[in-house]
Amino acid sequence: MSDGTPADLFFDAAIGLLQRVREEEAEAITAAGTLLADTVAAGGRLFAFGAGHSSLAAQDVVYRAGGLALMNLLAVPGVVGVDVTPATLGSALERVDGLASAVLDSSPLRAGDALVVISLSGRNALPVEMAQRARALGVQVIGVTSVAYATQTTSQ
Repeated sequence: MSDGTPADLFFDAAIGLLQRVREEEAEAITAAGTLLADTVAAGGRLFAFGAGHSSLAAQDVVYRAGGLALMNLLAVPGVVGVDVTPATLGSALERVDGLASAVLDSSPLRAGDALVVISLSGRNALPVEMAQRARALGVQVIGVTSVAYATQTTSQ
């Protein structure tokens, strides 16, 4: 284990979190992988979405070298994290009610596709409404969030 240096403490914490995810979320991760594979096998398409800081994780899923080439980014201008000034505007847009409907109505997403919605807190209107509206359209939805963080905050 660690000798107490900041770098060692960081690595110990990261390894501990990964072990915890492996132990506590293995079943959910397997189910998500199966859902994605089944979607592709049935001719559906795969999309990832995240707003604000969570957009970086969605972009990583899509653009990662060696990643799943079938994954598409569902980008919303102004909430991609790096495409807006001031940066706080992206956070404000995450809280706009009804924006998800406008985005999905003009997106290529259709019934039979799958959408991975990434939201650290799971509390802002845009990602929550994105998941709800996508499901209503017949899209399979996988949510990625921090349960520990989400339970310490209230929904907006």
